[in-house]
Amino acid sequence: MIPDMLFSTANTIANARVESGEIIAQEETICVIQTNSGRIYSGVSYLDNMGAYVHAEIEAIRNMQIAGENSIIGLLLISTFNRIPMLPCSNCMSYIMSLGMDNQSIYILMADRMINIAEASAMAGLAGANAGNADVSVNAGSSVNVASVG
Repeated sequence: MIPDMLFSTANTIANARVESGEIIAQEETICVIQTNSGRIYSGVSYLDNMGAYVHAEIEAIRNMQIAGENSIIGLLLISTFNRIPMLPCSNCMSYIMSLGMDNQSIYILMADRMINIAEASAMAGLAGANAGNADVSVNAGSSVNVASVG
């Protein structure tokens, strides 16, 4: 995994969002993931047509899956507003780990270190890879809506 590439990609997307002139909501996030193949995928959080909040992690994963990939090695989630790295919410971590056994060894990039998703899940109080999946639903448009803002 190349942490500098993930940080650079996330900051490039954040800069483009700011330069676009759009209003950046304080809760908006950007997620950049790297797959086993080395490819980079990204997503930006948004409100869908039904008013449901779609997390950036879910949007990045959807973009990855559209390209036919399913195995993640690294993830960076930042606040668009202040560019601070953050942990995904417990629902997103559960969803990521439920995609396959490979995804249970993902590293999440933080400002000071990389943290294994299993360690992050334990800190969030998840009992296992399927904890919290009841709050995650896939709609007909292949996006995943998460009930709570992480």
